[in-house]
Amino acid sequence: MVKTILVAAALAVGVPAMAQDMQPEKRNADYYQIVMVDFQAGKADEAMKIVEDVFMPAADASGTPKPQMIRLMTGEHDLALIWPVAEGPSAMEWSRSPEDVKWMQAMIDATGSQEAATAKLDEYYAYIASSDSMIGYESK
Repeated sequence: MVKTILVAAALAVGVPAMAQDMQPEKRNADYYQIVMVDFQAGKADEAMKIVEDVFMPAADASGTPKPQMIRLMTGEHDLALIWPVAEGPSAMEWSRSPEDVKWMQAMIDATGSQEAATAKLDEYYAYIASSDSMIGYESK
């Protein structure tokens, strides 16, 4: 019992001393948004045509990042999309980011109207059975 009390007292004295030596430190990392997509049966090629013919050119025109796309051969998903997140975790603060606005404007310009751009997005979303989105990081 006496040993337990002595160990607890030593730890209690040591913790404040450690905290005095600690400095705030941000993680040195690159952040990514990863979206895993499962398309409706037989609709992957139609969905990918929209991505390649409409969405990627909109990213080029708007100067927004294009995702790395990986077509998956195993598992429950058909596609992995990986975007760099330059702002890191603070990007989560946006409900609509400046990049989102620029990309959507490029979609409107490419399709001719807000309605046509929205219809193209709706068509793409109709091909999706499910998707999961996550944020991760890679240490530098």
